[in-house]
Amino acid sequence: MILLVPLVHLALSDREFSAVENRALKQPPAFSMAALQDGSYKKDLTSYMEDQFPFRDQMIRLKAGIEKLLGRQENNDVYIRSTEYLMDKFNPNSKELTKEKAEVLNAFAKAHPAQKVSLMLVPNKIEILKDRLPPYAPTDSQADYLDELYSQLSPDINTINLIPRFTDLKNNYLFFKSDHHWTQTGAFRAQEAFFESINMTPRLESEFDVRKVAQDFLGTLTAKSGIPTNSPDEL
Repeated sequence: MILLVPLVHLALSDREFSAVENRALKQPPAFSMAALQDGSYKKDLTSYMEDQFPFRDQMIRLKAGIEKLLGRQENNDVYIRSTEYLMDKFNPNSKELTKEKAEVLNAFAKAHPAQKVSLMLVPNKIEILKDRLPPYAPTDSQADYLDELYSQLSPDINTINLIPRFTDLKNNYLFFKSDHHWTQTGAFRAQEAFFESINMTPRLESEFDVRKVAQDFLGTLTAKSGIPTNSPDEL
């Protein structure tokens, strides 16, 4: 393995993009004495070797398959209860960083007293679709984090909490099954909450010409986990 892997690496041409991971891959770093001395060259070289590892995509799929066969319900920070729904972990900011962000927002609102400042911190699906998590999956509460941040904000900032509304509408396909983003439906429901909070009339569904343009979308969580879903998303 020690001899074979470097030889195969040299024999194969470098790839620029991974369709499995849906991201650009590291290319050979430029050498300089300064980069060697400060350690950045070694760090970049390690990242390059990892990204260009022979048959990396196949290895990722193999690892994910083995993890699933062993009964693990998580791979690369993605929870997998079934191959039909992938859930990304929620990692809250530290209390120090949360306080710093609140202070920045408060300073911005204070500097623009003539403007109505609003904040709508959008939850991801791990909070809204808790019933789809694997049993006993450890996860931090986004509701608690939202309360902590909003409690530090100035009363002059209009805050919108989407969690109650999204929880009530959780069966309305608010989030993609294979991606960390909300769907067009999720965005539409969020605009309703936002406009209501500033006493404006939300847009209506009848104002839009809604069409299905794709039914085989595979998103970031498919790429991150290495688990192909049995049920691609619709756009």
